[in-house]
Amino acid sequence: FFFKQKTAYEMLRSLVGSEMCIRDSAIIKQVSQSKHFSSKSTVRESEMQFYSKIQDWWNPEGSMKALIAYNYRRVEFIREVFQDHCLRQGKDYRLEKPLDGLNTIDVGCGGGLLSESLARLGGKVLGIDASETSVQNAKLHSFNDPLLKDKLEYKQITSEEIKLTQSESYDIVTSMEVIEHVDNQEYFVKDLAQLSKKNGLVFLSTINK
Repeated sequence: FFFKQKTAYEMLRSLVGSEMCIRDSAIIKQVSQSKHFSSKSTVRESEMQFYSKIQDWWNPEGSMKALIAYNYRRVEFIREVFQDHCLRQGKDYRLEKPLDGLNTIDVGCGGGLLSESLARLGGKVLGIDASETSVQNAKLHSFNDPLLKDKLEYKQITSEEIKLTQSESYDIVTSMEVIEHVDNQEYFVKDLAQLSKKNGLVFLSTINK
């Protein structure tokens, strides 16, 4: 997995693991319910509208075919990094449910492909996305597995909004194949880092073009 911009990578390294108490009102603006995004929002409205049209997130032969095909690679990557993290922290790594007891947020969850996978690894997962349609698709698919009922939640909300509406931080923050679709990428990376607990893990990936 590769970061799209070196500046984003450098910023993430400087922020993750430190106390996240900065709330810059000049950068962070609440998104209105009408979705009239401010110039400082990370949401690229054209991308949100594009993904809002997708109805076949879970069809292995549909428009998300490629994403479905390599989702397991993303999950294995997260498992491997988390196992190494546990070893360095002197913590036990549970092979079957390695994320058991950990609060996880999946930013830009789309139809929930990664969110469901993380919940099945034991994590208590919140999937968030700016697209109402994507969130509804994710919720509907999760209903197929009753075991996910108490492990997985979805909200239509942005990374900027969620910082303004809750104080909770997360053991694991994921945002896979998202950064290339947002505006104000440096602000977006700051948002992710500020959602992380001290010594938490933040995962980003993007297609290497």
